[in-house]
Order: sequence, then C-alpha cells, then structure tokens
Amino acid sequence: MQQESRHAGGDIIAWYYVMAMHSITIRFPDDVAADARAESETEGESINQFVVEAVTAAIAKRRARRALARMARRRDQMTATGRVANPSEPLIRQLRQGEGRRD
Repeated sequence: MQQESRHAGGDIIAWYYVMAMHSITIRFPDDVAADARAESETEGESINQFVVEAVTAAIAKRRARRALARMARRRDQMTATGRVANPSEPLIRQLRQGEGRRD
C-alpha cells in the first residue's frame, strides 16, 4: 500500500508501507554510506526510505534485464526453427544502397 504525506515545504512525498517489515543490517563502505546519507538528506527523506527505493529500483532493473534475455533466447529459438521470419533489416539496407534493386 502506498501512502502520501506532505512535508513542511508542501511537496508530496510517496512512502511505501507494507503489512510486514523486516529489519536487516547492511554494512556499507564509509564513502558509500556518507553519499547515501547526503543524497537522502538532499531529497528530504530518511536513509531507510532512500535505501528501500534504491534496492527496489535495482531489483526491478535486474528482473527486466532477465526478462529481456529470456525474450531474446526465445526469439533465437523461434528463428532457428523457422517459426519466425528472419529480420528484414539487412535486406532493407541492401535495397537502400542500391544492391539487388530491380527498378
């Protein structure tokens, strides 16, 4: 569930609440911890909120990358079995360059 709250400046801040929360300890190099704290303070959010949003974004990015890899593998399988036409880009390039044109 997402709730919105307003801070002193009047900007809406989205904060994510879930039914169950889990507390973990994470060790960061000093410079990364300092950068994370500074960035979260610049945005007016807690370090916890900053880390949760960063980890959530990293998870989404990795899942998307895996999904794209699965789609590419499936496309290659379908192309290899002849169930999908080969890409037409090379032919289009040849025709644009005048190779193989019949006009």
